[in-house]
Amino acid sequence: MIPQSGLGRVLFVLLIALTIGQWLLPLAFYDALPRRVPVHFDLSGNPDRWSERGGWEMWVGPITATVMAILCIVLLKFPGAYNVPRKAEIALLPPAARARLHDLMREMMLAIFVCIGILMGGLNLFTLMIATGAALRTPWPLIVLLVTAPLALAIYYLNRIARAADEAKTMAGRQTVTSGISARLP
Repeated sequence: MIPQSGLGRVLFVLLIALTIGQWLLPLAFYDALPRRVPVHFDLSGNPDRWSERGGWEMWVGPITATVMAILCIVLLKFPGAYNVPRKAEIALLPPAARARLHDLMREMMLAIFVCIGILMGGLNLFTLMIATGAALRTPWPLIVLLVTAPLALAIYYLNRIARAADEAKTMAGRQTVTSGISARLP
């Protein structure tokens, strides 16, 4: 299920576009690639393993991106299964409040997968640039981002979900009190 929020929809489209882009990128570079292409790098960003052009290792990035996109789309259907703060409280909320939180959880999932997709695309691009001689090695900031950005996004969204769950619980409590009072009024 695609999130109903504007950002969630944009992230869904980005996920699909990034997945398609992962396949188009090696195809765009294919004719310029030498017979051997780098497929693995050391901690300094220098190539340390090579493969034949067109070999299966060259397609690991696009295959991985596709599997991740499929996994994300499947996970979007089950936001109640996500391990988030206040999960038990969220399950007890009224359906409308729970739906808003589930939408925020879907947005979180998409944001994390899009972030990983962008970073994987960057690694794919630099791999192809190194193979064609347009770059010497993968830049270390990209590697740092690869590790930290999805984690930072997860922390941001988990805090947002916890706050939204608290607000929804408070609002649900107020509505219960208000409906109880109005039921007793003549």
